[in-house]
Amino acid sequence: MDIFAFISWTLIVFSVYLLMHAVQRQFISTDIRAQKKHLDKSPFIFSVIRPVIHLLIDRNSLSVFDSKNKRIYKNLENAGLAYAIYADEFIVMQYLLAVLGLVSVFLFVDCSQAGIIQKIVIYITPSFIMFWYPRLWLYERKKKRLASIGKELSLFIDLLTLSIRAGLNIHSALDHASTNLTAGPLKDELGHVMREIRTGISRKEALYHLSNRLHLPAISSLVAALNQAEETGGELGAVLLSQAQQRRKERFIRAEKLANQTPVKLLAPLIGLLFPITFIIIFFPIYIKARDSGAFSFFFQ
Repeated sequence: MDIFAFISWTLIVFSVYLLMHAVQRQFISTDIRAQKKHLDKSPFIFSVIRPVIHLLIDRNSLSVFDSKNKRIYKNLENAGLAYAIYADEFIVMQYLLAVLGLVSVFLFVDCSQAGIIQKIVIYITPSFIMFWYPRLWLYERKKKRLASIGKELSLFIDLLTLSIRAGLNIHSALDHASTNLTAGPLKDELGHVMREIRTGISRKEALYHLSNRLHLPAISSLVAALNQAEETGGELGAVLLSQAQQRRKERFIRAEKLANQTPVKLLAPLIGLLFPITFIIIFFPIYIKARDSGAFSFFFQ
């Protein structure tokens, strides 16, 4: 396909996208537009194809409470995208990308000389990759985000302990500690907690929501300790101090575990890359000398 055909197809696709965007703005109900105002910023690629998704999906199903796939919604929560992408939209995006991969192969790949098995592989592979790529991307984002929260948690507990011991109540201490954290996932999650408390939700329920969103044992332990200390009238400073010490111990144990796993992870590169090169360096001069001296003729006559 020459460059002019490629430009023509690109313009056609862009025109269809603009048409769908215009139709979506015209016919999607105002309730959905009002709903979108409360969403966080979505990833760029998803923002581009959102108009097409809204044309294909039932407009009345765009609610996180009516999600058909709870696992995807939980992953979106862990990745910090529950207020940016609905689970139904994410599922439709996967199928759209799969169709886009299939159409791209039909348009830009010449399979006229390939066999039947080769054609099947060529057509199916891009669709399979593009279908599962959003899931892999979401999993990696979730993994990095939870790891970042685990690293920042001990610092947050220290700030909370200092605020409590300085005479602040638990609400003011939470606000002060979350404000002084560096920008990151934990600060965003604590911001959600403080917003829920300001809207009238009890602090116990807001912290419980935090625990359900993240599904981290360290967060669940901290929330349970705070709620229990508040119910029983225990000293929050001592509880938080023990939590901070426990988080540091867990972090050191995790670091030791990763350090112990390093030699095992290095075995594959050593066996696959370093050892063959070492053997070539050692045995190649021996092979050359044996060949030049005629030693091989004794064995291969």
